[in-house]
Amino acid sequence: MLDLHLSKLIVLFAVFCILCSTCSSTPPSSTPPQSQGNGNSSTDNSNNISSSEGGDSGDIGSNAGGTGGDNTGENSTQGDGSVSGREVNPVNLTKERSADSYNPAWSPDGKVILFTGATKSSTLNLFKLNLYDSAVSLISDDPYHDYVNLPGRSWCSKNNRIVISSDRNDNDDIWTLNPDGTDWRQVTKDAAKDWEPSWSDDCEWIVFQSKRNNNWDIYKIRPDGSGLERLTYDAADDWEPNWSPDGRWIVFQSKRNGVWQLYVVRPDGTGITQLTQGTAQATDPSWTPDGKSVVYSADAEPSQSEDIFMIDIATLEARNLTNHAGYEGAPSISPDGRFLAFEADWDGRMDIWLVEMPK
Repeated sequence: MLDLHLSKLIVLFAVFCILCSTCSSTPPSSTPPQSQGNGNSSTDNSNNISSSEGGDSGDIGSNAGGTGGDNTGENSTQGDGSVSGREVNPVNLTKERSADSYNPAWSPDGKVILFTGATKSSTLNLFKLNLYDSAVSLISDDPYHDYVNLPGRSWCSKNNRIVISSDRNDNDDIWTLNPDGTDWRQVTKDAAKDWEPSWSDDCEWIVFQSKRNNNWDIYKIRPDGSGLERLTYDAADDWEPNWSPDGRWIVFQSKRNGVWQLYVVRPDGTGITQLTQGTAQATDPSWTPDGKSVVYSADAEPSQSEDIFMIDIATLEARNLTNHAGYEGAPSISPDGRFLAFEADWDGRMDIWLVEMPK
């Protein structure tokens, strides 16, 4: 018992040190990220990624070098060189759990991390982890069904609701719920599997992958179940969509070129553009808070195992954020952009890890 209490104190101290180690001595901002767009942006014919305050990210790939080669892990820049693509102050947030943990997603205020956790009954349930006291609480408690979130925009600031996929009605459908686990609302009711939902910036739409028509494609739907629209029609699998913070683009992974690569599409299904190139498998994409970059997992240089990368939307230059012999995936950046959460098997099982974003 003493070892357990000591372990918890160590984790709490490490998290506290991380939260206090950046230039500000205050905890992560409690102000939700400001969104500017509308989830249904089909009337916007611009090919620009919307700029955040203080900068213009430009067209997708408009500032790329034009080499046409593998941009995953090439020309990795490290700012002032202080990090060199290594993990900064890593902390295992789910060390005390006795089962695997997956898919970290931040609350809008940056104080809580939502994740999917395995249970003793071999099902997957939803958990919340409070970063300030390391307390883990169970949101869904069901020994017979699975509840799975997607890293990125699983928790919307405008309506304070979480969107997930669950088979609680014995079919994989999309549901929304309150952060305390109350007020479950079923969004999709199709016989096909519906997975990996993500909110639009204004919470007016949900994007997800579905195997309707016997093919995995990207769809969007209103939270009340109306307005279903299919966005992709390729014969290859399209997975894991995530809506950009400004609402004008959706990033997803696709095997349409033989290996998993990252693409973006407008919310009206137009403007599909490939982001990553080469032979490395690029998966698990989610956006940075400013909408200028996408973080993802790839089995590329330098380690050849799955590491976390970040690609600039304008230059298409990818930067290596983690470099570890083990697996790292499902990255998610805090709303203030200071911290990176992800799943990793560094300690022999899948846990949620937190590191500072490299400079």
